[in-house]
Amino acid sequence: MMKKIWDKLCWTFITIGLILAMVLSGVCDWFNLTFGVSLEEILFTVTSPLEGSDISFFDQAIQYLKPTFFYAFVLLLVLILSWIVFNKIKINIALEIKNQKFNVDFYKVYRGICLALTIVCLVQVIRYGDSSLQVSTYISRKMQKTTIYEEQYVHPDSVSIINNGEKKNVIYIYLESMETTYASKEVGGEQDSINYIPNLTTLANENISFSHNDKMGGSFLTAGSGWTMGALLSTTSGIPFSFPVEGNSMNSYQEFALGVTSLGNVLEKEGYNQVFLCGSDGNFAGRAKYFEQHGNYKVLDYFYAKDMGYIPEDHYVWWGYEDAYLYDIAKTELLKMASQKEPFNFTMLTVDTHHVDGYVCDHCRNEYPDQLGNVLACADRQINEFVSWCQQQDFYENTVIVILGDHFRMDNSLVADAQDRRVYNCIINSDTKIENDVQNREFTS
Repeated sequence: MMKKIWDKLCWTFITIGLILAMVLSGVCDWFNLTFGVSLEEILFTVTSPLEGSDISFFDQAIQYLKPTFFYAFVLLLVLILSWIVFNKIKINIALEIKNQKFNVDFYKVYRGICLALTIVCLVQVIRYGDSSLQVSTYISRKMQKTTIYEEQYVHPDSVSIINNGEKKNVIYIYLESMETTYASKEVGGEQDSINYIPNLTTLANENISFSHNDKMGGSFLTAGSGWTMGALLSTTSGIPFSFPVEGNSMNSYQEFALGVTSLGNVLEKEGYNQVFLCGSDGNFAGRAKYFEQHGNYKVLDYFYAKDMGYIPEDHYVWWGYEDAYLYDIAKTELLKMASQKEPFNFTMLTVDTHHVDGYVCDHCRNEYPDQLGNVLACADRQINEFVSWCQQQDFYENTVIVILGDHFRMDNSLVADAQDRRVYNCIINSDTKIENDVQNREFTS
């Protein structure tokens, strides 16, 4: 009886172990080919509500893993058939070693080989998974203690903010996954010969742009700022997303970090009229809740665009609507805000350059062999055209334009071989005079 139980346990372990190792290896292959993010961002993605998000990469994963699932099914059949055959037919092998004869049960030898193979495969796939997802690094960081709040953080409520003149408007533009990595090495990026963002490079060189070297550079990311909601929080409040909840699940809570003082809170006290514009569902990841509760922003999202007739009633692409619409809507809404007497903070978030490989809109050209390269070039032209439009408006003289990437790219396109990735930043039309302090600085979002 015990032998039968042991036999079934062995084959259960072999079957589950080998199939699991095969599938996990395929998942790691797909992840390495597709993504370039840490386990933290993965956990925030897979444990977050999917409403309002683009989930096409799940379909891509299924398509990539179809051969793996097929081979796993074949392996399952082979294991089941071999177990049935060996239970029906007993095969003994006679061996003679040093004049001693032995009868070897071939079934037990076969089972032992399968057990050893399963253990080896599981160990290897665990090592492969740790290398791909950096699981051990994630666990190590989770166990670390920090004194950043006690020693470094300055709460905005503890300092005086002085207005030395007329209040300037703010146009705060978040460019999805925008890194300086996309530029050529000659100007500070990581590409061998092509600069996919020449206009952003020019804007950075001609205005204020903080850098970690003496060329165009940018910030690196800390834990808690490597996805859009984490980036929106960290760049407006000075703290990373470190709440004990999933990073994109804040919309399911009544309050979003009410104890935090952000840029929106400061400007609200100064009488600013504030707007947040995005081309997707504003409720996703709690974005609407954060901006509404930290500065009383008016949130203009995908549904607002439909209600206002900015986009066709049945229009839905990518995450909602593409950036070509976003910039047109921004121009119209900016003129509305500029006509009012209060100073304004107009914050907007682009989406076309989101992973995987970006969205090819009607304005994209076929300049490069890489889809992302064409999407980046298109995004670069669109932001440059928008900034030029702003500079031609009456409100520009009294307006600061801030352009930031939100976080690192979350797939490997054009960044797989990059050694020092940095997030883009540029500040245009600021009254603050900065000469020698913008380069060779290490800083985070």
